Amino acid sequence: MSATDTASLTISTANVNGLRAATGKGYVEWLAASQADVVCLQEVRAEPGQLADHVREPDGWHTLWAPSSAKGRAGVALLSRTEPLAQRIGFGSAEFDSTGRYAEIDLPGVTIASLYLPSGEVGTPARTRRSASWRSSWSTSRTSAAGPAPTAGRSWSAATGTSRTRKST
Repeated sequence: MSATDTASLTISTANVNGLRAATGKGYVEWLAASQADVVCLQEVRAEPGQLADHVREPDGWHTLWAPSSAKGRAGVALLSRTEPLAQRIGFGSAEFDSTGRYAEIDLPGVTIASLYLPSGEVGTPARTRRSASWRSSWSTSRTSAAGPAPTAGRSWSAATGTSRTRKST
């Protein structure tokens, strides 16, 4: 990807279900072979200091880690071949910013986010409230975005209990 060519940007996303475990199952080799410009990870379930150097800072990649304050839970990351112009963890919501569920980077002409939404039990008021709160907070934060903001990750429909994987197009 050139510094100004977002039309050919390739974004990959993976729910790694624990990056330390995924490392033993071929994650490092997968990343090395990847043709992606950006990789979004969900359910990292580790703090950067718990990862081996070659996992935490892989050659050829710029990284942003957003671990959860709850040990062994959630956690998202973004890896980019191009150095980000800016990076953010969370989006200004006290309820979500420390939960390791949202990180974003700005590349020339585009903002890319890795997202892992809380699920909760289907049909419960807590799940419906969290989903509405997240969407409201995120929408408010995006009003000042400088360009398109593709998100990659896992979200849950509060109304139906079905999961969706969001992919950039």
